[in-house]
Amino acid sequence: LKNSNDIETIINLSEKYFINKEYDNSFNLLLDVYLKFKDKKRQKIKDILIKYFNALGNDNEKTKFFRKKFSSIMFS
Repeated sequence: LKNSNDIETIINLSEKYFINKEYDNSFNLLLDVYLKFKDKKRQKIKDILIKYFNALGNDNEKTKFFRKKFSSIMFS
């Protein structure tokens, strides 16, 4: 799937992971493809990551870990 250019498929899979509390899979899937996309698609991934962070809450360990990882990807 990492070779997929279909943003909707990637997002749908990440949502399935998230709903099933497979947070590592969900976040890693989105982060692995973030730099591959440009502009609107990249913004869509960012919006979903933020939605997930908010759903888990700022104090959640997964939020802290993946927010830090996302920041390092965004500013690399």
